[in-house]
Amino acid sequence: MGYPDLFSVYGTVANQSGRSLEAILLVMGVYLSLSLGISLAVNTYNRRVALRWRL
Repeated sequence: MGYPDLFSVYGTVANQSGRSLEAILLVMGVYLSLSLGISLAVNTYNRRVALRWRL
C-alpha cells in the first residue's frame, strides 16, 4: 500500500461524504501506524544482526 493509494481512498471518502477532516485524519493515522510498524521491524532486525564488537 503506497502513499497514492491512501490519498485515493481520501479522495473517495471526501467526495462521497463531504467529511474531509475525518478522512485526512484517518489517512494520516494509517500512514503513521504503517511507518512506525515498519520502523520497529527494521530496528529489531538491525539489533539482531548488529556487530557485537566495536573498533
